[in-house]
Order: sequence, then structure tokens, then C-alpha cells
Amino acid sequence: MSDIKFCPDCQKEVPSSTQTCPDCGYQFVLEKKVQVSNAVNKNDRFDPIPLFLWSVIGFILPPVGVVLYFLFRKNWNQRAESAKDGFVLGALAWAIVILFLFFFTIDFRKLWPNN
Repeated sequence: MSDIKFCPDCQKEVPSSTQTCPDCGYQFVLEKKVQVSNAVNKNDRFDPIPLFLWSVIGFILPPVGVVLYFLFRKNWNQRAESAKDGFVLGALAWAIVILFLFFFTIDFRKLWPNN
């Protein structure tokens, strides 16, 4: 047996699957079930500090970027990822700069005795 509902316009009984009343033509609005969640994920909260700032800090000072990553990884996932990205790019940049300075500023002829 199907459920019965009443038309709000003419008060006649109509089957629950009906979208319009057969007597008066009233159109029933399908109710959408909306699930409301009041729980806020602690990782989705508003972050007042821009994420690129953590990348810049990690880029300029890679060891600080690593420390920030480990500090932020449980409570601030986006901050942690940003600090990690800055660390990786900063470590690569510093390695390139150090290698460049090492190979182009040292006079290797002075390091080895004359042959």
C-alpha cells in the first residue's frame, strides 16, 4: 500500500508519488533532504596567515621550513605542506648557489702543486 498525502490546496487525498493533484492541479514540491553538519574539521578552519608566507620562510631558511613542517603537520595540514614545499625548493636553490660559488670562486690551480 502506498503512502497517502493530502493536497494543501483542495485537501483531497492523493498518492505520495504524485507530483500534481489530479483534482485542482496543485504542483507538489519535492522535498530535498539536507544533511546539516555542525562539526567543523580542525584542518578546515580559517587560516589568517597566507600560505605563501610559510613557503617563503621555508625557501629562505630551509632548516626552519623543516621545523615548521613538523610543528604544523597535525593541526595545520596546508601550512605544513606549504612549509615543506618552501623547504624543498629552498634546499635545492641553496645547494645550487653553494655549488656555483664553490666551483667558480675557488682557484683550483692553487690547491694542487705544479707538475
